Amino acid sequence: MKEDVGFDLNLDELFAQLAEMTQSSEINQQAYLYLLLLWSYFEVSIVNDDTAEDGTASGTTAFMPSRILQIEQGFQIFDYGTHLKTAAGKYYGSYTTGRLLNTVREMVKLLSERGAKKLKFVGLEAAKRFACLECEKYKIKVANFTPDSKTQRLRNRLPRLDSLRNNVYTVSK
Repeated sequence: MKEDVGFDLNLDELFAQLAEMTQSSEINQQAYLYLLLLWSYFEVSIVNDDTAEDGTASGTTAFMPSRILQIEQGFQIFDYGTHLKTAAGKYYGSYTTGRLLNTVREMVKLLSERGAKKLKFVGLEAAKRFACLECEKYKIKVANFTPDSKTQRLRNRLPRLDSLRNNVYTVSK
């Protein structure tokens, strides 16, 4: 097994690295994709003059967040100032993206309030699509995501999804 293997976020590279690290000659790519989907992960950063064209920061990011915010009906947001991160955490394995989308909405809003003019995203594609639509509301440019047909479908479905979100159903125990 290789020491200090760094994972590339490109899925083909990730699968190749996983194959090198496992004893099995064959890895189940669908199982890994399923696990990645369960771990709803998203980062958003402000892109400024000190940032390269590809959206990578030229400075360093703090090792520890300055604060951790808990969003109602959402995930925790780890606040690094101009960089916010979130992940499923205790909601790992949830089959809904509602909590993730609520969190993404709040992340874009927070950075908008901090004067963001341009943002970059890393993480789950559904979160990127939703963040792109949220950026439109605040007239924020996006550095590393181009809306596609799935983004347009999401835009068309959002009013219906938001109306359903307001209906809270309880199950008696």
